[in-house]
Amino acid sequence: MLRTARSHGLRHVVVGSAPGLPLADRSFDRVLANFVLSHLSSYELGLPDIVRLLRSGGRLGVTAWGSIRNEYREFWQSLAESFVVKDALAEATREGIPWDEWFSDPGHLEKAFQEAGLTSVKVRRVVYRIRATIADFLAIRENTLQGRFIRHHLGDAGWERFKQTAAAEFHRRFTDPVDHDRDVLIAIGTRP
Repeated sequence: MLRTARSHGLRHVVVGSAPGLPLADRSFDRVLANFVLSHLSSYELGLPDIVRLLRSGGRLGVTAWGSIRNEYREFWQSLAESFVVKDALAEATREGIPWDEWFSDPGHLEKAFQEAGLTSVKVRRVVYRIRATIADFLAIRENTLQGRFIRHHLGDAGWERFKQTAAAEFHRRFTDPVDHDRDVLIAIGTRP
């Protein structure tokens, strides 16, 4: 991401974690955190650290995945659980994205913003219709946290078996390309 930012003309880029962002208080008029909050070990500490970067009147925009379920993701999940113990996969997911499910509720996102001291909080849900080839859909799933966990857990040979099985089963069961809905929550709040 840093290389991409620099290649697009951004001269000053910083790596940091929340809490503990290496930036001065009240440095920005706008801050954007796309699909970040669900990854924080403690959003209760991380979100206020992000808010402290805003000047008075500054706005924070955040995105989080919504709760829409679809048959393609559920089928991929069932295949994953046939290769890796379900509880181990669930635990890896909880460790890597501990707030993913919690922030899929718009009320939780609004509450978190308010608790972090933001006002004029608005949360809206946007539903996107996605068309992807089966190969592209599987490639995306393979690069998720769960996909990376499965690859690590199974090793190279097991991972190749999993990928071949998933491709064969998807082509057997679904018409290519696959169309599905995905929802995103967009939250905006203002620092008083």
